Amino acid sequence: MTSNNIRIDGSILSANCRRTNGSYEPSSLDLNSCVGNKNGIIWWGSSDFYYTAQDVRLGWYDGRPQLLASIRTISGNWHDVDLELDERIANKNGKLVYE
Repeated sequence: MTSNNIRIDGSILSANCRRTNGSYEPSSLDLNSCVGNKNGIIWWGSSDFYYTAQDVRLGWYDGRPQLLASIRTISGNWHDVDLELDERIANKNGKLVYE
């Protein structure tokens, strides 16, 4: 793992990310810039999921970080969702980036 102290505060993903020289750099990425809500499904390549989410938090599955949240549908219902963050978020020389 090239990052530690991984956390989510609101829509902001933060971590200490290892650089190529071995040092660590604090980095943050606003997930609102790359995650959207389409009628209760969160997906990559859109934006502003956080405005229709509650209980947003970090979870882990098989050692991999996940975005966990309850998401509102168009009809106003809420349901729990998850998104594996390392599918599209990477550490590039000390910076969290969306790929």
